[in-house]
Amino acid sequence: MSSEDINTPKMIDDSNDHEIHKIFNDFSSCFNLKTANINDINNSDILCSDNYLSEKISLEEVKRKISNEEKISFEFADSIVFIIEDNTKDLSNDNIICLAKKYASFFQYVIQHFSNANDLCITNGLENVPDSCFLFHIYKNLKSTNIKSIRSFSLEEIVDYAMKYDFLNSNIFDGFERFNEISINLHSCEFLKNLQNIDEHINNFLSYISRDKSVTLNICIEEKEGDDSPITYALKILNLSKTFSLNVKIEDSSDWSKYLKENNYEFNDETTKIKNETISAALFIDGVNDLQTIKIILTSMNKLEKIIFYINESIPKMIYEEYKSLEESKIYLNKLFNYKSNLKYLTNVRISFKRRRYSEDDMDAENLQYLHDYMLDCIISVLPSSISKVLYLMELDFLPLQTFNKISSQFSSLTTLSFLLCYNIPENALFQLPSLKNVVFNGERKVNIPPWIEIVLFLYFDIDFYYPDDIFSDGKKNEHYFNLMNRNFNVSLRCLREKDIFFIAFMNDFNKRMEIADLINIGY
Repeated sequence: MSSEDINTPKMIDDSNDHEIHKIFNDFSSCFNLKTANINDINNSDILCSDNYLSEKISLEEVKRKISNEEKISFEFADSIVFIIEDNTKDLSNDNIICLAKKYASFFQYVIQHFSNANDLCITNGLENVPDSCFLFHIYKNLKSTNIKSIRSFSLEEIVDYAMKYDFLNSNIFDGFERFNEISINLHSCEFLKNLQNIDEHINNFLSYISRDKSVTLNICIEEKEGDDSPITYALKILNLSKTFSLNVKIEDSSDWSKYLKENNYEFNDETTKIKNETISAALFIDGVNDLQTIKIILTSMNKLEKIIFYINESIPKMIYEEYKSLEESKIYLNKLFNYKSNLKYLTNVRISFKRRRYSEDDMDAENLQYLHDYMLDCIISVLPSSISKVLYLMELDFLPLQTFNKISSQFSSLTTLSFLLCYNIPENALFQLPSLKNVVFNGERKVNIPPWIEIVLFLYFDIDFYYPDDIFSDGKKNEHYFNLMNRNFNVSLRCLREKDIFFIAFMNDFNKRMEIADLINIGY
């Protein structure tokens, strides 16, 4: 099937006599906590709220809420987040340890209920306020057989702890039997500039986590305008980690196009070392010259696993105005994208490339819209065939069927396709993708679902963000979705948040519900 005039397939009915249709509440795995009276640790309650509560309630009330929920309400969270809003910097060491034990007791209770969560984040919710090693004291009192990943410490917190204690004698993470990954956030590191023996303190931490050779250290760079200290300390950690043969990966949310523009579209010594260990990157393509950064990244970041492209909607018009005709513009794009990436580990790609709307009076509107689609196909054509986990399309309106043919020919092992603000998708587009297993929609689209698709997920995370036609599905029955998909499923899982729909998943194998958490993260 390769053209839009394919006859719409007869509705597929995969249902059988054994049907499961569940409606349940979403229970947030993100908790905000604060001690009612920080000056009276022993007698003060800890108060807590989640994403939906504006007022904090006691931990006992939270526990009652948890105990009254169905088990399935906790199954789709793969991460637990605790945000602590206490200023502990003036507490005595005894009070810090006492308070940490009180928090740890509640955290342990929560971890046991979110039994599928493998990622844990305990963080200080107060900006620019040191936590006096408080978070580490909490971790020391926790145990889990499921948690694998721990985040997100700042380098300041790690150095502060190493100045007062010895990581090697603290056994902070020994209660996590499957612990194999820890993340450090590097944002502004001004606090460290006036400290002595920084290398010694970082080495103490690296020595501790390197005792288990299966542990990976993730460095998350969050660079701010005019502050290059995150890069400086990322390089320091990279160099020091070599002594311990530690596996280090870098996730850089900064704009690599900006890095390259500032250095005449070349890597300097610092960025070369960073890019060689980078697994996640973002490119903001704001002008025509920025397009060359795509090749630079796709042919040099050998460890890259995930990339996000944010492409300015005006670029097709910029090219067209420079080259004066559609054919000359296509020739330019063909020369620019005359290569193929051979990256082996890149499996996850997100593309945001909004189609600009032109007035009916614009004589070039049709050519410009065609050039947008042609440029998108060019970008897809240079991506490596390793794209197998996720292709996430954002703000790509009126996608032609030929784009899905291009996706199919380029990514023969692609398993998950996700859409955000993509309207007017060809109804038979997914029939071009025989390897596809999962489809994620933000909001609703009428798209025929082939028989080989295993899970279809409709997300309603931020319904005000979608067009008005998406907001009327809260009370609709499964038949509404079956009509959208032109296919029936015998398993549906409808998750409600404050009585509003949060997500609904369709599948035929109830055991595959454990894959939904990952798909939710993909679509978020």
